[in-house]
Amino acid sequence: MNPTLTTGAFGLRVPRGFFTRLWLLVALLAALVNAGSMVSIDPVRRLQQTRALWTSEPEIRPEEANLFGTLAYDGKRHAYFGLGQPLVFLPFDIAVTTTLDPARRHVPVSSQVLDALRLILIAFFSQTLVCGLAACFAYLLLRQLKFAHAPAALGTLSLLLATTFLHYIQNCQENSLMLAMALAGGFFTLRWFDHRQWRDAVWAGAAFGFSFLTRLTTLADAAGIVLCLLLLLLWDTRNMKTTAAALLAYAKAFTPAFAVFLLIERLYQYHRFWTFRGTYYTPFLEPPPSTDSSGNMFNNPLLAGVKEALWTPQNSIFLFDPLLVITLLALGVLWRQLEPRVRAFALGAAATLTVYIYFYATYMSPTGEISWGDRYTETPVLLLCLLAVPLLWTSRHRISTAWRGLAIAVISWSVILQIASILLIPSIEVLQWRRLNLPWSIPRRFINIWLAISGQGPSIPYHGPLPPEWQQLSLLPFQLGLRFGALQPYAVGAWCVLLIIALVLLGQIVHQCLREDRAWATH
Repeated sequence: MNPTLTTGAFGLRVPRGFFTRLWLLVALLAALVNAGSMVSIDPVRRLQQTRALWTSEPEIRPEEANLFGTLAYDGKRHAYFGLGQPLVFLPFDIAVTTTLDPARRHVPVSSQVLDALRLILIAFFSQTLVCGLAACFAYLLLRQLKFAHAPAALGTLSLLLATTFLHYIQNCQENSLMLAMALAGGFFTLRWFDHRQWRDAVWAGAAFGFSFLTRLTTLADAAGIVLCLLLLLLWDTRNMKTTAAALLAYAKAFTPAFAVFLLIERLYQYHRFWTFRGTYYTPFLEPPPSTDSSGNMFNNPLLAGVKEALWTPQNSIFLFDPLLVITLLALGVLWRQLEPRVRAFALGAAATLTVYIYFYATYMSPTGEISWGDRYTETPVLLLCLLAVPLLWTSRHRISTAWRGLAIAVISWSVILQIASILLIPSIEVLQWRRLNLPWSIPRRFINIWLAISGQGPSIPYHGPLPPEWQQLSLLPFQLGLRFGALQPYAVGAWCVLLIIALVLLGQIVHQCLREDRAWATH
């Protein structure tokens, strides 16, 4: 028995201190990539939705009353968002606000500074929680897929550093929350398959139920995992009657837990819109009775939307998440040699991805209005990307040196690409594409980074009109320098210290992986 292993979470044998190091690494990443804001407008609006839950403030700020929202029967506008992310923000908003508000009476700072500090702290704490959960459940899911510690840990690190997940550690959209819930639901479902314990199905139902509170389309995530379970049961029993009985047992525990969140969602919508049947999407799904369909948000040509998700240079899932290509190639080459549960999981994730692509293809903005790549397909894409490094690691002795070198090159490029994604906000390339017909977002990202670092931004015709904050690196120390120049050297120094600590932690996790892999090979 390897003395460096301990029986940790859910009976798995993991190296001592692994989860502690992983959580610390995520917390450091959340601090390092913090932009001094929530990056996108949507999480700011969701935070306002949070404040409406525990204060007298409205769901929509007065200055935005005519910009977005769904009009209810009482004439009030409500945010067209679910309840999931506001619930995540809620404890941090209460804690930070009740701590900072008394400071206004004792510290001579403006309300704008305190509001900015509030955003910084809520973004850091909420992202640390959500992304930490995602990282832990990514590791647990890979272990449940029968990968050893080393490939599971390296796969988790690849999720953090080599996929668009890194961008959504900085960007406080709901993507990381939905991924965390999908990973948790997948882990508990596979654990139920192994142990047939009702509590695992309950936890799976709760995970997907909370995800449903966040966005209604996450039903596709649950359907993908259920498909994975169905395939596993069929391959295991070879008997339809036995499979149906097992699915029924799973559903008996899964459904009540999911139903609790469904009821919460319905009550919340009734409170806002006075209807149990409709959703915050209903007014957009039902355009006014006329020949003009512009009132319908789902009026984009289907094939154009599919093409935008797959092939266009400004949004292609293959360009923004290159690990997806590695996963698909590895699955194709190694299919017959893979564990049945890996094959079932891959098929379930691929089915979910197909549903997402076709559902959002007709949406007015098929890949997200302003986003780094396609944010609507983020969950199934990252579920597939999660398999890339573990598949390569476990099969590294069976593939040629040339293929190994190519895979390492793609992974290295993925890390560089995702680091580039956090250095500037994505709005820059989106505006350059829409206003100046410059669709190649990734090459322009590196050009824009160079312009920001060299200070040449204002001299470039298509770069000049942008706000100063957009022309500066979107990391807190550099954004801080725009308003408090005297503090910037200290902020940069602190940021560098955090970076060194993060690199040391990363090195320790990788070293631990290599050591455990050698120990596993000798046993």
